[in-house]
Amino acid sequence: MPAPPQPVQTPDTDQHKGHDKAPTRSPPTPPRAAGSGTTTTPTTTTTTTAPASTVTSGTNVVTSGNVTTTPNGSHVILQKDSQHFESAVDYDPKNLDVLAYVPKAKALARKLMADASLIAIDVKGVYPDGHANISLASDYEADFTFRSPAASKRPADLPANVEAEIYCIVNVELYTKGVMVYTSHHDRCGQPGLKPKCTLKQAWDKAIAMGAPKDNVVAEIELDKDGWNVEVGDFDETVPDDCP
Repeated sequence: MPAPPQPVQTPDTDQHKGHDKAPTRSPPTPPRAAGSGTTTTPTTTTTTTAPASTVTSGTNVVTSGNVTTTPNGSHVILQKDSQHFESAVDYDPKNLDVLAYVPKAKALARKLMADASLIAIDVKGVYPDGHANISLASDYEADFTFRSPAASKRPADLPANVEAEIYCIVNVELYTKGVMVYTSHHDRCGQPGLKPKCTLKQAWDKAIAMGAPKDNVVAEIELDKDGWNVEVGDFDETVPDDCP
């Protein structure tokens, strides 16, 4: 299954899903070993972090193109005009009911774009019974992607062959230690909204019927316009979101 100068951005891309994540995460660069014969000049990185709080009408919203830090401590390069804020944990990272959290994620997204609608979900650490444990690994998270129809309009005076940097997307990312909410520009500004018909357990069951391993494993599961993509080790298949 499917960012005037600004920081260099290298999107993470899942080729089979057609989904580009807007921020770039990278660990700190270790110093060179003594005696290597090379002198390294330390580089100072400016970090812009929004206060963790409830946000209304732009209060505590930061607009930035700098390196910031997720609640889990990884570094993220946000796009130039991205707005972002953080929010406290209001879920159990070890027993996350992903679909039950959608209304809360939508409320957070609408603090930045009032008409934001769900277009994708991507969750790691999902067990066959449907619950997710995003505390299993430091890079596990639950991502909810929303699109604003009002913010999706292409500038009328922009030539047809010029890519438009339209900030139509709001990303809501759940980590073990908190939530990060930020806007991004993306080529998915025309993607329709989603209302999931299947649960994560039902998506898992469909994958098992297709041969996915089920014993002592967790999956990464993504929902978008093409259905549910279930990835478990070497198994990587998309199943339809057509549950009654």
